[in-house]
Amino acid sequence: GILKDKTAVAVKTCKEDLPQELKIKFLQEAKILKQYDHPNIVKLIGVCTQRQ
Repeated sequence: GILKDKTAVAVKTCKEDLPQELKIKFLQEAKILKQYDHPNIVKLIGVCTQRQ
């Protein structure tokens, strides 16, 4: 998608009913993705751990 300021974004979700092990892997992946800074990779700008 595209934010109002024209920033390209990709949204990846983690379902609430997943086993804890998979939730931990999701957060570990986010930590790794946050380190990437490349023009061909959408920059990670945040992670939400709750639905609201």
